[in-house]
Amino acid sequence: NVAELFKGCYSMKNVAKGLMKVKSVVEALDYIYLFDNNSAEEYAKISSDLKNRGQLIGVMDELIASICITHKETLYSGNIKHFEFRVPTKVLVQRVF
Repeated sequence: NVAELFKGCYSMKNVAKGLMKVKSVVEALDYIYLFDNNSAEEYAKISSDLKNRGQLIGVMDELIASICITHKETLYSGNIKHFEFRVPTKVLVQRVF
């Protein structure tokens, strides 16, 4: 989710440098997937499952995971602990920067 990347920049010491990195990553992307009805259903499954297991990761991360799973894409995140072993294995977690 591009919003999460931009949000992370504003917690960095050098905001401008972070923004430049995010913008270069975003410009290099071929396509940015939207949160659609299929993603919404996947989100509901993920969120309910995590709640039942007592392993909540937060709404935004659940939304991000649902988009990646729906479109069979890699999830890029610097917050590995939120995703490892908590969402279906179709999602790979990697650091962006």
